Amino acid sequence: LDPAGASELVNISTRGRVEPGDHALIGGLIVSGVSPINVIARALGPSLQGIVNGVLSDPTLMMYDTNGQLFAKNNNWADTQSVQIIATGIPPTNPKEAAVVRTLSNGAYSGIVQGVNYGSGNALVEIYNLGPATVSY
Repeated sequence: LDPAGASELVNISTRGRVEPGDHALIGGLIVSGVSPINVIARALGPSLQGIVNGVLSDPTLMMYDTNGQLFAKNNNWADTQSVQIIATGIPPTNPKEAAVVRTLSNGAYSGIVQGVNYGSGNALVEIYNLGPATVSY
């Protein structure tokens, strides 16, 4: 908790129930420091089968910036950025899961998970710090 410390967040995740409408699953992250970082955000549902009951069968992920502006959206992770997502070494294991790779500067960000076609079920939203931005996405 020491601001002068050398520790660095690697991953943050939240698991919860997703229902239609305003009952989305939200994970937040605040980036601080002098350099932007690259992250992968993932929305998992089907791959939780057998671990969690009643999983969200088809999650979608929306990423919002400090100003509440949508800057990234994904439904099936391999449909966009598949090369970048695979290169992280942690792509989702199910093609119906969602993921985005982005470069984030200082600010607050939210990852919001909803079900495609008003689906409901348990899901996981997670954001991994991939390190300093040497390439911007």
